Amino acid sequence: MSKKQAETKSTFEKANELARDVFLAQLGLAGKAVEQGQEYAEKAQQSYKESTDKVQSLVEKRAEIFADLVKRGEKVQSDAQAKFDELAAKPKALVEEQVEAVKSSVEKLKERINTRKSQNATAEA
Repeated sequence: MSKKQAETKSTFEKANELARDVFLAQLGLAGKAVEQGQEYAEKAQQSYKESTDKVQSLVEKRAEIFADLVKRGEKVQSDAQAKFDELAAKPKALVEEQVEAVKSSVEKLKERINTRKSQNATAEA
């Protein structure tokens, strides 16, 4: 083999080796892209699961809060009704007391009138 043929073969081998290295580098790049894609997919899946869990938790909390608000509303309504009934009863009780006081005054006045009539009848006789 001549020196020129050896150099050509050597250059050809170097070019072939370089082409093989470029191919392997591209293959490595593709492998790395696949790995990163899988990592991102796993992170996205984990993030989705966490988001779903948070949403479920919020739905449960919303239900609890709503139930608590309904209970509170029932208590407020009950308290307001009791207060209204209490306030409605006060004027009625007050009026009843005043009616009783007037009746008592009328009875005393009747007794005084009857007593005077008796005194006048005794004085005239």
